[in-house]
Amino acid sequence: MKLKLKQLQNIVKDAVNQEKNVEALKIEAKRVLGPILDVNVKLVDLAESINDRVDVLELTGRQRNSFKTSTIIKFMKHKHPEVRSMAARLVPESYMNSMNSDPSSKVRMIVAKRASLNVVKEMMKKFPNDDQIRMIYSQRHRELNEGSENDDFLHIYDEEALGDAGKTYDINDDDLSETWYENKARELYADHTRHGEIDVNWNRIVNAFCENSRATSLVEINKKKLSDAINTIIKDKDDKLIGETFDRFDFQVLKEHSSILAFPVIEELIDPVGDILNETHDLNKVDKIKDLFKITETKVSASIKRSLIGESYRTNMVPNRGMLPHKRGIRFIDEQALDLFVESWNSRQIAKYEPFKISWNQDPANQSVIIFTLDVR
Repeated sequence: MKLKLKQLQNIVKDAVNQEKNVEALKIEAKRVLGPILDVNVKLVDLAESINDRVDVLELTGRQRNSFKTSTIIKFMKHKHPEVRSMAARLVPESYMNSMNSDPSSKVRMIVAKRASLNVVKEMMKKFPNDDQIRMIYSQRHRELNEGSENDDFLHIYDEEALGDAGKTYDINDDDLSETWYENKARELYADHTRHGEIDVNWNRIVNAFCENSRATSLVEINKKKLSDAINTIIKDKDDKLIGETFDRFDFQVLKEHSSILAFPVIEELIDPVGDILNETHDLNKVDKIKDLFKITETKVSASIKRSLIGESYRTNMVPNRGMLPHKRGIRFIDEQALDLFVESWNSRQIAKYEPFKISWNQDPANQSVIIFTLDVR
């Protein structure tokens, strides 16, 4: 069967547009989720990575920027369900109406978790054999009723409320042993602290795990028991850290008053990146970030200058390179510091009516090196 010229032109046009849409998605993924995400993959793999990364951010209670709606809506009718599921979780709720009848149960599950209860009820009528939608509706309806009651709170560190995770549950048929709760608490703790993260939201982790178990396997887990087990682990870790701190203090005293010259290097307990971000004055933060990450500058490249022929600008030196202040790999808190530096630099350019903006990424050859890229607005 021969294709008409117009049909062939439309096929080529669609392919070009698809490629542009994918490139725009890659740019958005790096902007919103950071350089930790590998975007140099096929679209389906990229969608899966985005879904996984968003899961991690939601479970750990981290905040993230929103994807541009104009970029995401172009994937709502993609032929692959993994891509559509990505779109379903990232588009605003007002755009999800067309996805209520998606042929994929995975996509419908995501829509059911985000849409209003009335919409979920209509989805149950359309898909009476979809058990996942029915369980999501029951779960959300129950949570809505529970939210109107007074909740008891369990405090971690005697300061921070654990919220719903600390609610007292009267479960007479809780057949899970204390050993099971202890092992599961250790597993959750290890999963969410292995990368040195310091902003773990245990409330969301406990709630998400218990609700997911209830929805997928119909196993009712006592949130308070699991919270108590995690609280015990955190306390034990804190007590151990305090003991190590005193041990290191005693060792330092001995070092200063001893004639022995060979002593092991003691790792610094204070995180300088966290100290900077906890300061109140943004100007001080930016300057200290620049010093801590050893950010250097270089002259504006000739190619950039040629693109600005006839336009006036005063900026000649721009950030080009930095180094992580530790050897533990990039952490979320490091990403926050670098984002703050870039946002501050770009804001100053806007204030000076300069046409430049920068972005940052890790050097593929050396993950400890930060590379700054200069663009023209």
